[in-house]
Amino acid sequence: MGFEHTKYSSDEILLLKEMAITQKAVGFNMENEKSRHKNVNENKIVGSANYGLKKQHAPIKKEPVKQQDLKTKVLSISKKISIFKNMSPQEIITVTSSHKFESLKDGKEILTYGNTSDRLYFIVHGEVGVVNYDNGNINMDQIIDAHHIINLSSYITNDISDNDFIASGANTEIYSFAINEKNLTRLPIAYFKLYKNIALVLA
Repeated sequence: MGFEHTKYSSDEILLLKEMAITQKAVGFNMENEKSRHKNVNENKIVGSANYGLKKQHAPIKKEPVKQQDLKTKVLSISKKISIFKNMSPQEIITVTSSHKFESLKDGKEILTYGNTSDRLYFIVHGEVGVVNYDNGNINMDQIIDAHHIINLSSYITNDISDNDFIASGANTEIYSFAINEKNLTRLPIAYFKLYKNIALVLA
C-alpha cells in the first residue's frame, strides 16, 4: 500500500505542524501517534479557524498550457528545495500555490523589516543580503546564497520579519510560493512529509 492511500486524520497533521513550528518533530513517528489517537473523529477538523482548512475535496481542473509550463519549472526547481525532500511531484503541487518567479535588480527589496509574509522566498540564482537594524545603525551583516529559503521560520510562525532582505548583485532570481492547506483532507500524507521536512530544517 502506497503512502497516498495511508489515512491520517486532520488532527494528526495539525499536530505535526505544531511540532514543526516548535521544532520538536525530529524523530517523530506518525504511526506511534496514530495509536494514541484511536478515538479521534477523522471527520472533525480542529483549528480550522486558525489554518483555513475546509472539509471538502479540491476540484480537479485541466490546466492551461501556460500553467503546465509553470508547473514544469516549479517541479524542476523543487528538487533543490529541502522542505520538499522525498516528496513526489503530485505532493509538491498539492501543498503549494501562488507560484511566482522574479528576476530582481541589485538592491531590490524582497521582504522588509516589521512585516509578515504570506509567501516563502527561495533563491534560485544569485544572493540575498540581510539588512540588520541595531540601535539605529543599518548593516548588511549576512549574505544568503542560492538554494535557500530566506524566511522559513517567520513564515511558519507568522511572525514579523526582523530584517530587510534585498537582492544582492545583478542576477538574482527568486521563486516564491505559499503553502496551500486547502488540500489537507485530500492528500494528508503530503502535509505530513512537508512539515516533517520543515521541522528538520528548523531544528
